[in-house]
Amino acid sequence: MRIHILLILYIGSVSSLFAQIYEPFGDLKFQDTLSLDPLHDWIEIPDSNNNIWQIGEPQKTIFNSAYQNNLALITDTLNPYPDSIDNCFVISIPFLDSLYGEGILSFYHQFDTDTLKDGCVIEISNDEGLTWTNIIFDYSTVSQYYEGLYDENDTIAGGIPAYSGFSNGWQKVEIYWWWLAQVTKSSSDWGTFKVKFRFISDSISNSKDGWIIDNIEFKGYDIAGNVHNNSITKFDNIILEVLDKSLINSKVELYDITGKLIEIAKIDNIIKTIDINEFQNGIYILKLLTENNTSLCQKIFKK
Repeated sequence: MRIHILLILYIGSVSSLFAQIYEPFGDLKFQDTLSLDPLHDWIEIPDSNNNIWQIGEPQKTIFNSAYQNNLALITDTLNPYPDSIDNCFVISIPFLDSLYGEGILSFYHQFDTDTLKDGCVIEISNDEGLTWTNIIFDYSTVSQYYEGLYDENDTIAGGIPAYSGFSNGWQKVEIYWWWLAQVTKSSSDWGTFKVKFRFISDSISNSKDGWIIDNIEFKGYDIAGNVHNNSITKFDNIILEVLDKSLINSKVELYDITGKLIEIAKIDNIIKTIDINEFQNGIYILKLLTENNTSLCQKIFKK
C-alpha cells in the first residue's frame, strides 16, 4: 500500500505546513560565550590606524556601560563616531560537521546613528572571506532564521539594509543557520563560516554614539539528533497542492539528513507530485523556495 502526504501550499496558512527551522533538531553539543579579555580567537578586529572598533569600558553619553561585566565591543569607548568610515570586526565560526551541523549566534547590542544615513551592517561569508553577502540576502545554507534583525526596508545611504537610528536600550539578536546542506558548496569545501559586523557613516559629522555589542554566544547542535514527534510525517509520495497561484514556479528541494541535495522540482502546476518511493527510509528536509526568495522548510520522516 502506497502512502502519500498532501501539502497544501498557500501564503495565508503556510506556517502550519512549512515552518522555518529555528528550533534545533539535535542535542546541544557545543556552547561558548566569546570572551573579550582575553580576546576569543574567533574574534578579529582588523589592525588599522583608523579602525574605530575597540574593546573597553563604555564611557559615552548613551553607551555608558556594558551589557554584562565591564567590557564591550564598541565604536570608540569615549568619542562619537567620525564621518566617512567603514570599519568592521569579524567572527569566524569553524564548521565542525563531526560535532555540530546547525548553530545559533546571539548577542546584545545598542545603536545610535544618523537615521537612514549611517548604520550597522551584518554580512556573511562561507568562502573564507573571499566574498560577502548582507545577512538578509544569504541563502547559502538550507535554512536561516533571524530574531531581532533589520529587514530589506531598513536602509542607510546607498540603499544598504542595516540597523539605523536609535535602539533605545539593549536588544537581543539571534542568528540561526542549518548548515548541513550548504547549497553553494560540497561537503569537502566546508571550512570556516565568517560573520562581519560593519559600521558605516557618510560624510556628515554628528555627535552620536555608534554601535556597541556584548555577550556574544554561540551554540552548536547535532543535526542528526532527536526528532520531535510533532514534526514527523510518514510518507512514500509527496503531493503538493497549490491554492495560491503566486507560488507557481516556486522550487522545491529535498535534502537527506547528511545534507545531500537529492531532488529538485519546480512547481509548474496546481498539483505537483514528487515520487520518492525509491528513496531510503529516514529523515528528510523539504525546502520551498519562492520566486521572491522566501525560504520555508518542513522536516519529514519516511519509513
